[in-house]
Amino acid sequence: MHRTVRLFMLMAMALAAAGSNAQTPPPAIEGPVYTATYVEVLPNAVKDGSALLKQYRDATRKDAGNQRAEVVQEASRPTRLVVLAIWADQKAYDAHGKAAHTAQFRDKLKAVHAAPYDERVGNGMAVAAKDSLKSGSVVVVTHVDVPPPSKDTVIPMLQQLAEASRKDAGNQ
Repeated sequence: MHRTVRLFMLMAMALAAAGSNAQTPPPAIEGPVYTATYVEVLPNAVKDGSALLKQYRDATRKDAGNQRAEVVQEASRPTRLVVLAIWADQKAYDAHGKAAHTAQFRDKLKAVHAAPYDERVGNGMAVAAKDSLKSGSVVVVTHVDVPPPSKDTVIPMLQQLAEASRKDAGNQ
C-alpha cells in the first residue's frame, strides 16, 4: 500500500483559501509564503517537462529563504504536475521570482506546456512537520476555492479535516 503524505494537501487548501492566482498579484504575506504552481505539459513532452520541473525544483532549493520545494505528478494524468514550495518570507519569495533560473524556467516551459502555469500563493494553515518524501509516497494536493465571505467559516472545517486526516492509517 502506498504511503499518504498530506502536508501539501493542507498547504494547497490554505493557498486556495487565500484566493490568489497568477493573474492577480497577491497581497504581501507575513511569515512563511506557500506556493503551489500547477503545470500541464503536452502529452509528447512529459519526459522533457518533468525533467525541466525537476531542474527548476533543484535550483529553487538553493535560493535564499527556500524552506522546501517538491515536484509531484498526477498518477492518472502524467501530463499534470505541481511544484510545491515554502519560502521563509515575502522577501525571499519575491527574490525567487526575479532570479535568473526562474526566468529561464518560465521561458523553457513555453515549449512544453499545454496551458499557462497557474501559481497559487498563500499562507500556511495546519501545516505538518517537514518530512522527506519517500519513493512511492502518494501526495494528495487538494484545491479548494472559497469565496471571501465564507473564508472564516471554511477555515475551521479545513483545519478539522487536517487533524482527522493525520490520524488515518498510513498517513505520514
